[in-house]
Amino acid sequence: MRTRVLSAVVLVPLVVGAVYIGGWIWAAVVTAAAVIATYEGFGMARAAGHRPDTWLGLCLGGGLALTGAWPEHDLVRLALAAGVIGAFLAQMLRAAEDRSLGDWTATLVFPVMAGVLCSYLILIRNMDDGLLWTLLAFVLIWVNDSAAYLGGRGFGRSPFFASLSPKKTLEGAICGTIATVAVGLLTPAIATLGPDFLAPLADLPALGVAALGLLVSIAGPAGDLSQSFIKRQVGVKDSGNLIPGHGGVLDRLDSLLFAAPVVYYAAMLLAG
Repeated sequence: MRTRVLSAVVLVPLVVGAVYIGGWIWAAVVTAAAVIATYEGFGMARAAGHRPDTWLGLCLGGGLALTGAWPEHDLVRLALAAGVIGAFLAQMLRAAEDRSLGDWTATLVFPVMAGVLCSYLILIRNMDDGLLWTLLAFVLIWVNDSAAYLGGRGFGRSPFFASLSPKKTLEGAICGTIATVAVGLLTPAIATLGPDFLAPLADLPALGVAALGLLVSIAGPAGDLSQSFIKRQVGVKDSGNLIPGHGGVLDRLDSLLFAAPVVYYAAMLLAG
């Protein structure tokens, strides 16, 4: 636990600082995260016996993440087309006995997952009042994770997707949902009491932000369970070991990556 806390003490200010600065600093941080997450995904693929084309996949993951910086252009389809064609060409250049449909699939699936979902973090930050929406996404995920953990420790009795994550409980999930919805419901009221830069949140409909909290409380755990599914399929405990006490980047980003599209489209609807 001490190692986890120390890692958080170092990383949280760096991430919050990058979010605050925004622009190309935040885009670079998110792109780097997508590349690292892709690399970790390839490590899990290798644990299952696949041989993805690493450099092609890393370029695809980073490129897909960066498409969030230019939403006015149709760059996602361009990157996907290049990735699909490139992955096929990479297989054709292998010796006949080394070609593998599984390797082709592994080359594409991890960069697409990491890159596309990470692009939403750039899209959110580049919106009007994007700093507030990005911070709100982090707060809702943190509240959901913390309340689910504490609720599970205090009241947990019934297994919740035990085949994927034995420590998760239904009671913990319910506590996480209640806390996240409550924070969403109270966000506009809290914003009215805070500094002036929170004013855009004060104008949001409380029920709308509460609904966002409900959706995040579903999307976040789904992201966590998705990574548990992958890790159980390939027989590894963590996606990587880059962050002491926490595992890999994918282990830390899984909930946020699934919640990011939800927050982005909710922000467009509620603030539009």
